[in-house]
Amino acid sequence: YAFGAAPEQLRDPRIVKVGLIQHQVRHPTNAPFPEQSQAVRARVRALLDAAGEAGANIVCLQEAWNMPFAFCTREKQWC
Repeated sequence: YAFGAAPEQLRDPRIVKVGLIQHQVRHPTNAPFPEQSQAVRARVRALLDAAGEAGANIVCLQEAWNMPFAFCTREKQWC
């Protein structure tokens, strides 16, 4: 995707690649919190590595990416 803009006057134009990450639940929601957290972090780490290898300059993560889905578990250890 590209969009037009007025040419810059003081510097050369540059391309900025943006990566967007939306991960998924990797362990059952009734698994212990440490297992869920470790699985989420491992998945996001792999996705960040892939974005970096693809040349992304900016990578956006989903909100609350570092915890299991709040309504799928009774453990609240991330609070």
